[in-house]
Amino acid sequence: MASIRNCLQREIFTPKEERLLGTIQVWKAGKRRKTSILCATVSSECPVQVSLVKVKISDRGQYKPCIYWTLRNMQLVDGKDAVKETCEFDLHLDKVYKWVTNTFKEKKSFLICLWKLNQRYLQNKITFVNINPEILEDLVPETQDPESGETGESDRQEEYERYQELLTKETTDLEKLMDQCEQAVADSEAFVQMLTTDLQVLDQANLKEIINSEKQVHLIVQLIEEALKESEHLEKQLSAHEDLLHTVKEHMDNIHQLQIIDRNHQKLYEEVIYLVENLTLSEEHAWILNNGNLDDPKDLELCIKAVQALSGCSSTNLTAGHRKLQAVAEQLIKFESLRQNFENRFVNHINKMIVLQGMDQDFILESDIDSLVLMSHSARHRKLMSFKPLMEWLKNNNPVIFNDLLMVYSESLGKLYERQLKEFFSLARFKVTGAKESRRFSFPDTTERGLPPSSNITWPKLNFSVPDRLEMDVGRRELVDKVLEQVLSQLEHMCIEEQEFIIYFFNVESTEDESEEAQRKDIENAKIAKKAKVGVLPFVSRLQEFLILTENVFRNAEEPRDLNDAYCKLITATFNTIENLSSQSLKTPSQVVMIENFYFIFNFLSELKIPGLDHKRKEAKKKYTHYLNLYVTTNLGLPLEKLNEFFEGVKTRMAQGIKEEEVGFQMAYNKQELRRVIERYPGKEVRKSLETLYKNNFKHLSDPYLLQVVWRMMQDDFIRQYQQFVELIERCYPGSGITMEFTVEDLLKYFSELDCSDVS
Repeated sequence: MASIRNCLQREIFTPKEERLLGTIQVWKAGKRRKTSILCATVSSECPVQVSLVKVKISDRGQYKPCIYWTLRNMQLVDGKDAVKETCEFDLHLDKVYKWVTNTFKEKKSFLICLWKLNQRYLQNKITFVNINPEILEDLVPETQDPESGETGESDRQEEYERYQELLTKETTDLEKLMDQCEQAVADSEAFVQMLTTDLQVLDQANLKEIINSEKQVHLIVQLIEEALKESEHLEKQLSAHEDLLHTVKEHMDNIHQLQIIDRNHQKLYEEVIYLVENLTLSEEHAWILNNGNLDDPKDLELCIKAVQALSGCSSTNLTAGHRKLQAVAEQLIKFESLRQNFENRFVNHINKMIVLQGMDQDFILESDIDSLVLMSHSARHRKLMSFKPLMEWLKNNNPVIFNDLLMVYSESLGKLYERQLKEFFSLARFKVTGAKESRRFSFPDTTERGLPPSSNITWPKLNFSVPDRLEMDVGRRELVDKVLEQVLSQLEHMCIEEQEFIIYFFNVESTEDESEEAQRKDIENAKIAKKAKVGVLPFVSRLQEFLILTENVFRNAEEPRDLNDAYCKLITATFNTIENLSSQSLKTPSQVVMIENFYFIFNFLSELKIPGLDHKRKEAKKKYTHYLNLYVTTNLGLPLEKLNEFFEGVKTRMAQGIKEEEVGFQMAYNKQELRRVIERYPGKEVRKSLETLYKNNFKHLSDPYLLQVVWRMMQDDFIRQYQQFVELIERCYPGSGITMEFTVEDLLKYFSELDCSDVS
């Protein structure tokens, strides 16, 4: 410690002309030990300044003073315990500092140093508490011994404290002086006399210099006064500038706030303009939608424009915030009211027109008997054709009502064609035989896709038997052939005309190829509701209907190769879309979506027995089987999850080379752990877990047959897993007497009971 003290005196306190009187190594109580040095120092100048300095020790062993306290500000020194020798003490300075030192001896020495400084320089200003009184009593100054004539220990200590180490410059000057006066030292009186003379000379020189520098002192004082005045002036200017800057800051803050307000106003203005421009429907459009005469061509044209404007307003892209605005909500309600009112008016009007056209008698009474010409329906088509834009609007906004109108058209016009064709065939027979046919005949129902009634008509026979034809003379046969040719020509023209109208007016696909760029598009753009249970997807059901309908139409086609190619494209697109959509449902697992849909496809392809689709049928079965096994395997471990994890670990240890009889000595797989896991699965808990599994299957699977298939597969695999567990117990824990708390018979009973239960 002495070497540290000397080093601190030399490096830190000598350059500051301070003396180091006491040191102690300390660290803060209750924290990670980080040692510092507290130093008690006094200055060499008068009046004496007594200080307490905290010195840090760097990683490189360098000393650096970090905090200075003056002892005049110290209020209390707390030794913590006056009886017990403790290494802790507190110093009350600007706050309470709690310190800990290495030994009680170091603490005692440092507190004695502080006591002496308090006695000598601070007139007992500092209070010392919790310190053994004997320590402080030993420090009371002793009187001079009259017999020995010696002073006490305290006097010697004070004498030591009066000693001040010479500064470096003082030492150098003293050595120089001794060198110059080496010969005179022998005569001490002469040497003292010489020093006294030199001192007097120096005093006179100093006095003269002081007198000579008086003017300079006055000049310096004057400059200092001017500097103070200038300083006061600068302070006033700085204060004024500070006030200006504060005002500028307030203005800048206000400008910033104004900019924010301006931007918000601009955004609000833009939003308002957007809403006003896109959600404003003129009064003229609203009036024409409510009151326009659909029989008047001018009003009809205005209605079409108004409907287009209404659709544009209704389809405006609105955020959730927009929809919360009262004005926006009122406009949307207004648009919906206008749409419903006009939709009802238009549907009633077009429905009435179709029904009246179906009841029209002009097509029968004005038929040309001599030339066997069917009266054209082009005039009727033209009346309806003007409503084509509104039909497109209706199809986009309300497909259900649109399809109902299509069915009304098929039924009404079917009756019209039935009456017209009955009269037409009656006239044809009269032309050939001279007698009218009074037999009634009927037409079959129209198809779901709204094809013209003529597409499925079972045409009436003209009752010409083969013998009759043979007995006819040549002229008669020519007449029959001519009439038949006229009949077929008129029927072809009528069917084509009606088909073209339906394709255009109702936007119905006309060919098999077009029905197939539509089916595939319908499949590829399909979506599912994320929060709804998913079974057989709608486009898969429509694929079945499409294949059945197409096969019926083209059953007798000579070259179905192109048709099979179209089938393959549709089914491939269906497979891809099923796998893409399977993971989008939040209520039905993706594996279940693929199981049900691939099973459905496999099922109806097996029923249709289309030769060109045999490979697709096999592919559907393969996918269905794969996802079925995957679903069963994924859910199989849930009822006995912990037990399954335990034996998986056992099998892993065996795969790593551990012998079967040594597995039981592994810490995580000993007999106690096995018993603990088995105890978690009594029969009651197993049945409860299987019931939860069955309910999940019932919730996920919509096909009862698939539910039975999955449940039987789970039963077989579960029993197989149970038997594997029993076998591992016998192999790895022989003679332990450990058995499962349920048997195979129990499992069969649980599965059977749940299979017959009603979980709905």
